[in-house]
Amino acid sequence: MKKHVVILGSLLLLTGCANDEMSKEDEDTQPTTTQEEVEEMENELEEQKSTTNNPSSDLEKYKEFEIVAQYIDIETYQGVVQTDNQGKRVILFENSGGHERYKSVYIKQDNRLKIISFDDDGLLYNDKIK
Repeated sequence: MKKHVVILGSLLLLTGCANDEMSKEDEDTQPTTTQEEVEEMENELEEQKSTTNNPSSDLEKYKEFEIVAQYIDIETYQGVVQTDNQGKRVILFENSGGHERYKSVYIKQDNRLKIISFDDDGLLYNDKIK
């Protein structure tokens, strides 16, 4: 049993050393990145961040958006898709403080939309949409 442990330990040590040497060789062959390329990559990242930080901008593509916009101020509340599968889509609407104020549930098979207020108003909309 001790022999197996010693052999296994030796193999792990040799494998680790071999990978370290290969990594050093890979570093020597890596192309360098110019300042222009770095700036371009940073700009692309900023664009991606701006679109992911505003999930409400993606809501316009959904079938139920027009009706939701009639009941919820899209400018004030940020919509975050909680669930979107074959059966239903659930969107939570948060205020700037991150507190959930509204919820829309769209049942895809029936084309039914429910809009719920977490305040005292409760159910705001419950009907089929075209």
